[in-house]
Amino acid sequence: MEAFEDLVSQILAMRGYWVRTSVRVPLSDSAFASDPTIKQRNCDLDVLAYSYRDNVVRIVECKSWLDSPGIRWKSFNGSSEREASFFKLFNNNNLLSDVSKQLTAQLVESGACSSDVQIKLCLAGAKFFSREDKSLIRAHFASRGWELYDDDWVRDGLKDMSKLKVYMNRMSHLVSKLLDEDRHAPN
Repeated sequence: MEAFEDLVSQILAMRGYWVRTSVRVPLSDSAFASDPTIKQRNCDLDVLAYSYRDNVVRIVECKSWLDSPGIRWKSFNGSSEREASFFKLFNNNNLLSDVSKQLTAQLVESGACSSDVQIKLCLAGAKFFSREDKSLIRAHFASRGWELYDDDWVRDGLKDMSKLKVYMNRMSHLVSKLLDEDRHAPN
């Protein structure tokens, strides 16, 4: 598992979600045949987060992109086919529909949730090209009913994690404790 996926999954778990990582969903034959850019018969999902409170499974795509220029608005607005290819579920409605249908069937069959579960697409991103890019992406996601977990969300999650009373032997928990300035303040 990627480090950023692990961090995102730990924050979501701390916030009450049941979490699975690295979930493979088989595509239907029609979805696979309908798009020549799809090279695999499966869609690999970074993080699934299920909330019993709202009966929603969140598909969370994780992109840290810390050693790059960051996530750009043009990845979602149709102006860059290359950049859009990193975000296929966000840019291909047929693929998203098929993955949602196949995932729901897979989860219901395993007994993980009921058939009336809703699927919501989310992006966890640690770095954005600019504030404007992040703002445009946030507005686009809101209009589609998607969720954006940005760098502020990650920082807030680490702060919340540092305040947990129970120690978890996880890298993310250790780092959150080390970064907690209040913990190191003299009495």
